[in-house]
Amino acid sequence: MSEPAVPVRPVDLGYALPPPSSGSRVAASLGITIAGLVILAFGGCFLIGVMIQLYPQMVFGPAITTPWELRQYVFHAVLYVMAFVSFGSGGLLTYRGVSALSQVVVSK
Repeated sequence: MSEPAVPVRPVDLGYALPPPSSGSRVAASLGITIAGLVILAFGGCFLIGVMIQLYPQMVFGPAITTPWELRQYVFHAVLYVMAFVSFGSGGLLTYRGVSALSQVVVSK
């Protein structure tokens, strides 16, 4: 009534791709980490733009400041939004890249 269990052999798929080598995984995660650090630096550049807008005398010397118009407030807000988006995405990319690098190290 019951048949003996037959061991299952793995099927060889001729079209299956081999798993990526650890060298390519290291290169990819290192690239992601460097891209995250570059995006973090861009966020700092946006904040430098905010500082220049708030204190133009730091760059241009004594400057005559006038009350801001609406377009200056909008530009100020856009600089802040771009800085925070850069910090968020750069931090996420850096975290993902470093965690991928640590997984490659742990797997060896």
